[in-house]
Amino acid sequence: MSILKSAILRVATLVPVLIGVSVAAFLSLAMFPGDPAEIALTHLMETESPPQEAVQQLRDEMGYNSSIAVQYICWLKRAVKGDLGDSIQSGQPVTTELRQAIGPSMLLASIAIILTALIAVPLGTTAAVNAGKAVDKVALGISLILSSIPDFFLAIIFILIFSLQLQLLPVAGYGNWYNLVLPAMSLALINSAITARLMRTSMLQTLRGKYILTARAKGLRESVVIGRHALKNAFPPVLHYLGTQAGHLIGGAVVIESIFLWPGIGRLLVESVRSRDIFVVQGCILTIGTAYVVIILAADLINIFLDPRFEEGE
Repeated sequence: MSILKSAILRVATLVPVLIGVSVAAFLSLAMFPGDPAEIALTHLMETESPPQEAVQQLRDEMGYNSSIAVQYICWLKRAVKGDLGDSIQSGQPVTTELRQAIGPSMLLASIAIILTALIAVPLGTTAAVNAGKAVDKVALGISLILSSIPDFFLAIIFILIFSLQLQLLPVAGYGNWYNLVLPAMSLALINSAITARLMRTSMLQTLRGKYILTARAKGLRESVVIGRHALKNAFPPVLHYLGTQAGHLIGGAVVIESIFLWPGIGRLLVESVRSRDIFVVQGCILTIGTAYVVIILAADLINIFLDPRFEEGE
């Protein structure tokens, strides 16, 4: 199978996955106790018991009296057009609140993944090149310690040291680059622990390849062998893992976003669940799921073009 055909096949598989994500987002409304129409009117009319006539009318308008299949199709048509309803709390369109939240989340996830790669790739490569030596043991020890620390605990330690003691960085906030340092480092250090071990494993396997022995037999410098030949072939599995982590961080950095008051989509989801803002919750689930799938696809496509063997799962 050619690289182009493999890439097209990967893109084609995105459609059923996105349909599954939309079904999960739609069914999330059923997780909330009570009648969605009644919940909406309770907030809009600021009363505990909205008139049943108004509830029934809203149910008719929103299609809640139809079968689940019909409800899903009607909701999906509106979602494709960008209509996810209005926030019960703010009255703004859900898409507006999602646009305001997805940017900060993508910024935080991007910087965290870049920092993860900058830490983990050199660390894992150094450990692999010096396998069994003191450097390798120290790197594995650091990786083991970091992977055992919860991200929220590391975030609190950073706040105590860099914000309260040294007063170098703000405790929380959004809008300046220095607000990004602590949350990004909290996520990057935890993720770099596992990424470094994966990089080490992949590099060790690559260094055993015949083409590496051939490159060394030609008299190439070790730095050229590692940088030009080994690193290129060892990196694709790490890139795929970084893609999964980036997708996870888009909506999964809930605790970090809450600690640092970062206005991301994970924090928006938590606040919406707490306030029973059901349409925002639905929109968050749809957005997070879609972002995760698209990012994984992008990582796969990059891997296919970097290493054609990846298309066959080798």
